[in-house]
Amino acid sequence: MADTRQQLPGNRQRGPRARGLALNSPALSRLLALSLLALALSGCMLVAGREQTLRVDEQRGELRVGFVSAEGSDERLLEAGAPGTLDVLASARVERGDLRLEVLRPDGTLALRVVANADGSLVGTGMVSTDEQGRLRYRVYARNARDGSYGLTFERR
Repeated sequence: MADTRQQLPGNRQRGPRARGLALNSPALSRLLALSLLALALSGCMLVAGREQTLRVDEQRGELRVGFVSAEGSDERLLEAGAPGTLDVLASARVERGDLRLEVLRPDGTLALRVVANADGSLVGTGMVSTDEQGRLRYRVYARNARDGSYGLTFERR
């Protein structure tokens, strides 16, 4: 069988194997790495300088999270003790960027939302039920958030 490759400038060869992207091509490697990074970052939150305090007893609890910078989103469960209805106070504060804290009902629907940006911080209150295991569900969204914090304080009804 004859060799169908032709010599190109720079000692590169073009032929049947050179069509499209080669599996070991640097461009394909970069594209694959960026795709995997985008997939990994969707639905997750990158936080630098995170400090968290959590106190929970039979009747009440408090979660406070501070950070230097945050980007992305995250959904979490807070162990609140026995199942039931809680009187929840949610707060959010950020020096730069945007921060949103959402407290969810057991079915995933929104019960309470607070939004903060450089123009101000917000506090919201509401009655929220835990799931059957006594967990309170919440979501945090951050976009270019710097020097911020969010918190949940609850009391059993």
